[in-house]
This record gives sequence, structure tokens and C-alpha cells, in this order.
Amino acid sequence: MQVTDRITAGDFRLIADSAPVPMWVTDLNRRRSFVNKAYVGFVGGDYADATALDWRTIIHPEDAARITAESTAGEASLGTFTLEARYRRADGEWRWLQSVSQPRWGSGGEHDGFIGVAHDVTERHEAEASLRQSAESLRLAIEGAGMATWEADLRTARGRWSPNRFDLLGYPRTDDHSGSVDDWLARVHPDDEGIARDAVARCFGQGEPYNIDYRIRRPDGIRWLQSHGSRIDYRDGRPSRFVGVSFDITERKTAEARQQLLIDELNHRVKNMLAIVQGIAHQTLKPDVDPLAARAAFEGRLAALAAAHNLLTDQHWSPVPMRRVIEETIAPHGRPQAFRLAGPDLLVAPKTAVSIALAIHELATNAVKYGALSVAQGSVAVDWSTNAGEGEQRLRMEWRERGGPSVAAPARRGFGTRMIERGLAAELNGTVSVTFAAEGVRCVVDAPLPAEGRG
Repeated sequence: MQVTDRITAGDFRLIADSAPVPMWVTDLNRRRSFVNKAYVGFVGGDYADATALDWRTIIHPEDAARITAESTAGEASLGTFTLEARYRRADGEWRWLQSVSQPRWGSGGEHDGFIGVAHDVTERHEAEASLRQSAESLRLAIEGAGMATWEADLRTARGRWSPNRFDLLGYPRTDDHSGSVDDWLARVHPDDEGIARDAVARCFGQGEPYNIDYRIRRPDGIRWLQSHGSRIDYRDGRPSRFVGVSFDITERKTAEARQQLLIDELNHRVKNMLAIVQGIAHQTLKPDVDPLAARAAFEGRLAALAAAHNLLTDQHWSPVPMRRVIEETIAPHGRPQAFRLAGPDLLVAPKTAVSIALAIHELATNAVKYGALSVAQGSVAVDWSTNAGEGEQRLRMEWRERGGPSVAAPARRGFGTRMIERGLAAELNGTVSVTFAAEGVRCVVDAPLPAEGRG
């Protein structure tokens, strides 16, 4: 077979019809003088229909004006030009085609028209659209979570960040989203700047993950941020970029500090509670005391302590009403009508409430056994007040029994009396006196009123 240096029209048609992509030839009037089988298959009909078809009738309306202008400019340039648009295939489906056209020249060098070929790039456009959608979804998710993204060039230490980073830093948004790493470090709290610089240096130098909590100075005050980042390297291992996210964790840090404070407070209260229980046990469970009586007294005192703590727990360990402390303590001793309570609305601190509850319990227990509450006609008056002057405020509480058996001072002070006179006085940093008058027991408490227990 002899191969010539010229391709005949038949050879060209054979080659063109073998190509899997649409091909065409136009004359100077933009009319199709030739199309291949793939072209006919795309637009539909037969060869005559395909050559006669005006391509502008199958282009997507949104692309028509743009492609018309680009095509006119490309043809006028008499050079190769590329277009991308959506075209309606014979089955009605819209497909993205990338067409490449170049001029044809006659034997005398005259311009005879154009020859073109089209490639289906629908999958590429769909992938790009999916990527844009994913990027937009990620952006919305990051912004919705209150995060800001950033990226820095490790060669220049300059970078860009997302607009919501201005929100984290407490500044109005601007169109300039660029800056240097030093610009960011200048906003870091001085106490955290060293930690931040060390973390950046380790990430830049050794490629360690960048994970840090730090404070920043904002126009409206100090806020906590958390940042996570990584170094991205070129394929040859050279550092390329530093990318990551930041978000505000001020509320979490505040909650952690509050939680630690509560743990410390709980530890303190547990130690105090154990000390109180130890003191009650030491004074109650003595060798010379009847075991059954000691057990009953011990259980009663623990019950009074538990009741006081239940009251404080209900109030979340905030100051509680004085009247309610007394009412809760005397309730188990029966005959509430035998008590007369009088005093102003007053809130007492948790520590004061526990001490008063234990003292009231001891006084009520003794009154039931030996004093005014041991007979039907007996009564107890409990009065409290605060001084109205300036300076240190003081609490005065008086327990006074009436109508009970004649009282005589005991030969020795029992635990209850000692606890009231010494323990209560020490707890309240005040004075407590218990007198055994013939008409009934009288107890007077005088102590400073902590600021948290005024109201």
C-alpha cells in the first residue's frame, strides 16, 4: 500500500467518523459543510438535519448571549479559540461541551472557515459544582459553629483568614482578610504570648500539631480562644503552609473555673462536716454515758445536722432565711404551737445556718426532756434581731422558756450546753450564754453577721 502525503476527502470522513467526539467544518458564512457521526448522534436526525441545524437553537438560554459574543470574537481573531457551554442533546439532556475551533486556510493562503471538535465535560462541571457545594456547606458549618479558619505561607509568615475571624477578635469585618503571624501574636494576652510563640515555632519547625488554649485582648475585654492547626508540606518535604481553625471557649473556661471552685468548696465543706461529726461523737459517746442514751443523742444530733444540710442543699448553699432554719429544726420535736418565733426577714450564711440549727436542736432536746416542752402548758419564745447602726452588723438571738418545771443549774455542763456555749460561740466568732433561771432556760447569742448573710 502506497501512502501519499495528502489526505483525501474520503480519508478525512473515515477518520472523523471514527472519532468518539463531535467534529464539524464551517465555511465563511458559518454554515456547517461537514459533521461527523458523533455530531449527528448528539444533535439527532440524519446527516442533512445535523448540517442544517443552527447550533444556537440547542444552546442553554443562560449561556447563549455569552457564547455568541465569545464565538464572534474568536472568529474575528482568526486564531484558535475555546468555548464552554451547555447544549441540549437529542434525548433532551443538557450536557456541558468544551469546543475548540481553529481557522482553515485554502491552498492560496486564504481563510476558508473553521474546523472544530467538542469534548463532553459534564462530569468535570458536576464535580466542580459538587466541590463548590461542599466548600459552601463546610463554610456555613464552620461559621455556624463560631469557628474561624486561617492559612499562612510559611515562606513569608503572612496569611489569610475567614471573615468571621474578625468576630472572634472583636473587630468590625473588612475586605482585607490578610495579615502576618506577628499581627495575630500582638493580640495574644501577654501572659500567654510565650506559650503561643513556642507552639507556632514547634509547628513551623518540627511539624508538630498546633493545639493551644490562649487569651486574647479584645476592645471589649479578655476572651479565651482555642486553636488547632497543622503544617502542610510540599511533596519534597519542604514546609509549605500553616492551616487551622480557631473558636471561642470563654464560656467553657468560665464553667471549668466555676467547677473547680465548687470542688474546692465541696472539699472544704466535707472537711468541716467530718470535724463536726467527730466533735459530736467525741462528746456524746463517753464511757460514763448509758450506751442507749448516747446512741439516741448521737442520732438526734446527726439528724439535726442532716436537716440543716438538706435545707442548704435546697437553697444551693446560698444564704437561707433565719426563720426557716429554726422552723425546720424544731419540727421533729413536736408541738409547733408551743413555739413563738419573732424576728425580721433575715438571710444567714450556710455556716451560720448549720451552727444555729445544731444549737436550736440541743436547746429543744433539753426542753423536751427537762424544760418547758416536757409539760403541756410550757412554751418557748425565739427572738432574733440585727443592729441598725453603721459598721459591723451583729446578730442577736434569744431562746427563752416559760411554763415548764422549775429549773436549777446542773452540777456540771453536759455536751449540749458546752457545744452551745463554746462550739457555737467559736463557729460564729461571738458570745453565747446559757442561764438556768427558775422560770426557764434562757440562751442569748451575740455574733457578727457575715456580709453574705444580710438581707
